[in-house]
Amino acid sequence: MPDATYGPHPHPRPLATHETPDVLEDYRLAAINAIEAYGINDKTDEYGGSLANRCKFLLQVVQAVAAAFGADRVGTHQNEEQVAELIKTWRGAYVEISICSGGYTRELGLEAVAHGDADLVAYGQHFIMNPDLVLMLKLNAPLNWYVRATFYIHGLVIGYINYPSLEKESERPSRL
Repeated sequence: MPDATYGPHPHPRPLATHETPDVLEDYRLAAINAIEAYGINDKTDEYGGSLANRCKFLLQVVQAVAAAFGADRVGTHQNEEQVAELIKTWRGAYVEISICSGGYTRELGLEAVAHGDADLVAYGQHFIMNPDLVLMLKLNAPLNWYVRATFYIHGLVIGYINYPSLEKESERPSRL
């Protein structure tokens, strides 16, 4: 309890989508408070220093949760700057399929798979704007450019449903 007394705890439940921003803010504030109280992570043991060492605890948590629930039900999301080194660190310890995503072009995706950084590459926004993305990637065809302002707008008839397919290249929107 907030006043340091013991009492009944609420029954665990899934986090509602609308609660996510508040929980993220709690994590952000907790990180700020920890830095203010204890300083930066300047540890020099096996959990400090390099990115690989600093990610070790997270990897151990993922392994423990995967052991409890199965590796096919566990995943993490990391910021893009850390992903490449993190994936290389984890690839040796994590034997399941690795999927990377977040800003990959065709060339970067092929490179990630060729270098063993991932088994698969996810192209989320590209699927929104390219109805025949798989064919376009296979043929190395130029992709449609998206209009971010049309993402996730209810009832709008532009965006999701009107990007041209490869056969209708003359209808492609210009890059913004």
